[in-house]
Amino acid sequence: MRVEYKNTFLDLFRYQIAHQLRMPVMQAFLLLFAAYVAFDQYGYSKDILASVFVAIIWYIAIWLLQIFFVLLVLVFTKRHTLTTWHAISIEDDGLHEESAFNRTVHFWHGGIVKIRRRAGCIAIYVTPFSAHIVPLRAFRDAKAADEFQREVQARRNAA
Repeated sequence: MRVEYKNTFLDLFRYQIAHQLRMPVMQAFLLLFAAYVAFDQYGYSKDILASVFVAIIWYIAIWLLQIFFVLLVLVFTKRHTLTTWHAISIEDDGLHEESAFNRTVHFWHGGIVKIRRRAGCIAIYVTPFSAHIVPLRAFRDAKAADEFQREVQARRNAA
């Protein structure tokens, strides 16, 4: 099975935000920081509801800042290797990825960390923080995307 696609700026942005929202360590850090600021500002002896409200506001503000930072990074970095034509094929020896800039093989045994559905794409993680982002629009329909994801998962699990 072979899938050809081209990622867009929006694909990369949506993936980055969805990926970061699902990072438990980052979420815990941001929540603890927001709680620290709120309780430091209002103290434990004062109105607890005000402290919780301020913590929520800080948490939202931090995420808005993070979203803005992701936008800046995507706008001002050279992403031409990401927003180019890609092809991914499922082969006997592994997952083959090809673009205008490279050809790689990620072997089934150890070369694929996990496969997840994320914000309009299938993310095939080749390290814990690096993934091939295959937009769902690359497939003829939802059934084809599901079949592709199941096949990659099955081969990874069988290795």
